[in-house]
Amino acid sequence: MESHTKFKASLSLPFSLLADTELTVSRQFDAVLTHEGKDYAARKVVLIDKSGKVTYRDDEYSLGDSADLEALLAAVEKL
Repeated sequence: MESHTKFKASLSLPFSLLADTELTVSRQFDAVLTHEGKDYAARKVVLIDKSGKVTYRDDEYSLGDSADLEALLAAVEKL
């Protein structure tokens, strides 16, 4: 998705972003938000290592919170 590519580049993020329009992955990680009877992928941060193990999850990640960013980057460094 082009918007994700631009967003990732603008922040120099060292990881991929997922646009789960079919909610396939969102359902697996209990990350579905229902609004006015329609289901949407909720914004969550989940890091998965190469073996498929979830190594980090933040259900309330805030782009404007430097502590959230520091915690996320520290988790990425551990991968």
